Amino acid sequence: MGFVSNILAPVIQWVVYLAVGIWILYIIYWIFKKIFKNFGLFWRYKVLRENWDDKKVKWCMDAIEKGWNEIKITKFLLIHNYNQKQIKEMLYYYKNIKKKLMLGGGKEYDRIRPNNEQTKEIPAIK
Repeated sequence: MGFVSNILAPVIQWVVYLAVGIWILYIIYWIFKKIFKNFGLFWRYKVLRENWDDKKVKWCMDAIEKGWNEIKITKFLLIHNYNQKQIKEMLYYYKNIKKKLMLGGGKEYDRIRPNNEQTKEIPAIK
């Protein structure tokens, strides 16, 4: 009886405490991830100050000039076999670039009128 009360019961208690603690941490992580969907990209580009890929920025600028929205960009990238992580990163670029191009009062910047070259389909990112 001494083995059960002295060794086995505390081990079972610690296993239960550890399982409950891990479960609580997982719930907190899940809630945090739902609230802050772009936290990883925010951490990468704002906090760690990683450089942005120039090709992706140029592609997003072209998409903004053509008047594409997030749905059209997502559709284009899905058709061209990009995975969800790459699409999420491109939308993060798109939103931040568009926000920087906005002038005071939430007015959109003056766009250049599309000419024949700008109305062509945007090429795939390589």
